[in-house]
Amino acid sequence: FPTRRSSDLFARVQPGWTRDQVRRLLGKPRSVQKFAMKREEVWDWRLPPEFSAEVFFNIHFDEAGVVTGTSRSTQPRGN
Repeated sequence: FPTRRSSDLFARVQPGWTRDQVRRLLGKPRSVQKFAMKREEVWDWRLPPEFSAEVFFNIHFDEAGVVTGTSRSTQPRGN
């Protein structure tokens, strides 16, 4: 799992960054999902779990491969 130090790295990602900049800072994402209807691609990395849920840091890219924002998501364990 990422350490506190790497969590600080996630906070450095800003809108306008390219896929290459993100990859250099954070390394390979856990998964990449494409949402055609939203014209968006989302990369995620696993964060330390909280209680009974897995936690992920997500970076959202537009069709040009530029960061439009970030988010966090949770998924109950065992699903």
